Amino acid sequence: MNDKQIIKQLEKEIGKQLPIIKLKNVGNSRAGYFINNKGLITGLNLCRLELTEIPSNLFKLTNLTQLNIGINNIENVEFSFSELDKLKTIGIYDNQIKKFPYQLLSIKSIKNLYIQENNIESISKEELELCKLELFDLSKNPLNIPPEFLKRGTPTKIITYLNSIGEDSKPFNEVKVILVGDGATGKTSLVNRLINKRYNSREPQTHGIKINSWVSEPTGTEDIIKFNFWDFGGQEIMHATHQFFMSKRSIYILVLNAREEPNPEYWLKSIESYGGKSPILVVVNKIDENPSFDLNRKFLLEKYPSILNFYRISCSTNEGVQEFSKSLVESINNVPHISNVWSNNWFNLKNSLENISAPYISYDEYITKCKKEGINEQSDQQIVLEFLNDLGIILHFKDYSLNDTHVLDPLWVTGGVYRIINSKLLNDQGGIIGFSDLEKILKKKDDDKFIYPKSKFKYLVELMKKFQLCYEIENQKILIPDLLPVQEPDFNLDLDNQIKVIIEYDFLPKSILPRLIVNLHMDIKDGKRWRTGVVLYDNRFNSSAIVKADYESNIITVQTFGNNKRDYLSVILHFLRSINANFEKLTAIEKIPLPDNSDLSISLNHLYKLEEMGITKYFPDGAIKEYNVKELLGSVINQNSAEKELMNLLEKVASKLDNTESLLEKANSIVQLQPNFFGLGVNLNAIVDKYLKKKSTTANNGYN
Repeated sequence: MNDKQIIKQLEKEIGKQLPIIKLKNVGNSRAGYFINNKGLITGLNLCRLELTEIPSNLFKLTNLTQLNIGINNIENVEFSFSELDKLKTIGIYDNQIKKFPYQLLSIKSIKNLYIQENNIESISKEELELCKLELFDLSKNPLNIPPEFLKRGTPTKIITYLNSIGEDSKPFNEVKVILVGDGATGKTSLVNRLINKRYNSREPQTHGIKINSWVSEPTGTEDIIKFNFWDFGGQEIMHATHQFFMSKRSIYILVLNAREEPNPEYWLKSIESYGGKSPILVVVNKIDENPSFDLNRKFLLEKYPSILNFYRISCSTNEGVQEFSKSLVESINNVPHISNVWSNNWFNLKNSLENISAPYISYDEYITKCKKEGINEQSDQQIVLEFLNDLGIILHFKDYSLNDTHVLDPLWVTGGVYRIINSKLLNDQGGIIGFSDLEKILKKKDDDKFIYPKSKFKYLVELMKKFQLCYEIENQKILIPDLLPVQEPDFNLDLDNQIKVIIEYDFLPKSILPRLIVNLHMDIKDGKRWRTGVVLYDNRFNSSAIVKADYESNIITVQTFGNNKRDYLSVILHFLRSINANFEKLTAIEKIPLPDNSDLSISLNHLYKLEEMGITKYFPDGAIKEYNVKELLGSVINQNSAEKELMNLLEKVASKLDNTESLLEKANSIVQLQPNFFGLGVNLNAIVDKYLKKKSTTANNGYN
């Protein structure tokens, strides 16, 4: 029986037809199989088929080197897999597996195992020591191991952690609590009530961040927990800097002002974006001033499952504060890292860093501290660093320009950045300042806690650039888009000859448009940029664009004009998709207006799916006639030219990447972000080779 006959048996077993996969990467979301040049089936993808068990017929495909059975409902892996002795890569992620399938480790040829997002609760160190995996991903399983050790890497990371645990090891029992909300909601008052039972009716507004600690009182056999409160200032101009410190290993308290009847979704979306699945406690303060105010709790719980509960309190009268205090202590059970055990040398390193009086140390100083505590392996030093970063003990970034400075006091960072953002000089100059201006802005004053030496100006600017709060322009100057003029300037473009795409958001973060302006600042036409929009021009495409944000309607509109307006549109949409991807659970639907009825628009993704299903005609809701699917798509993308579109995107976004490996990674990320690339048989290797040859030829001919 040949491989194709086995596939027919497999299709009967799973009740699903399996087409040939055009992309060699069987990790693609489409189920199917791959045939090599000898006619043998070497790749099999059974993703998203709602399988509850592994089909027995796949074990007859003895030439398999890649097998993907991820994103199903498989609970047990009972087969031995001994027949598949050529398997190199197995993906069995996002299933319901409880017991680790050690039989997979016994396959002699196995190199890569992806088993993340299952229900595995224990792992054997002895079994791991015997395997020869090169890539191993066990993340998002309920193991009592810090997630840094479970992320994609080698089993050595997990073995290192398990070996470090000894009799002197103990749980961390410390948590970062982040308070967010608009200005004057009472965040600082709540912290004061929790820590010292006091209330100050004239509490000054927080500018930047206040950090205070509170140790819970022991109850019965429960351990004492240390809560580190991070109280963020609520002024809107400060919101973009919150992302420096918001982490996924935290408890979030959203404080709302009952007196102003707020909409909490802006903050809940922000927490989801930066805090992942961290537990959220929603506090409605000042109920003594508006007793009738409440929230649609059922709706919010369904939409934001990380919410643990809602609390109605008054910091001024102390009503509800005691109940909330007890709930906060109980919420510690929803923070996974609390039960993680730390070795004694980790604790020693943490204590050593906390006792340093300087606001920052260099990378070399950090390494010296690690070695003093017996943490000698570079991978271990990095893992501990990431853990300490999430817990707020140290602020660290891997970027080359930021890597040498490890911040020990976050107030040093916020003090410097806030002073820049709030400076009168920056406001007077329309959001633009020169590097020479920083000396005036950051000059030491008599009441200043921190000093900002010239040698650290670059660090603060690079940090702002990393989070796309600013970008460098001509003559050693930086521009902060959030502080651009509000007024839209006059400009002339042929509005009749355009392509228009509308991106509808369920929630439009204020940072998305500024980040797009930062990414495309080289394309800004004649300085036409303002608080909610920008005019762009790219001479390679000989095309222009207008991008505008409407925060009331939660939409961004992109209009492109010129000879290659479709190609330029794909570039702008790529950058927007990349930015959107940084926000967890953010819904952004790309739509195109109907050509003869601009009041009606259709989802691009829906059109792609219709085309994929072979549906040629579509009657949109609200329209009075049918439309041709290919013609509608053709108004936005160049049909049957995925290769050309990918080449254009590589030329635009990958110009600084020279080696094939990094280019392949970039090309793959582009394909993942571009819905119209799926299923088009794009040969990434061939396109990258073509791009490199074109780049080399251009360089040899003396062009930029």
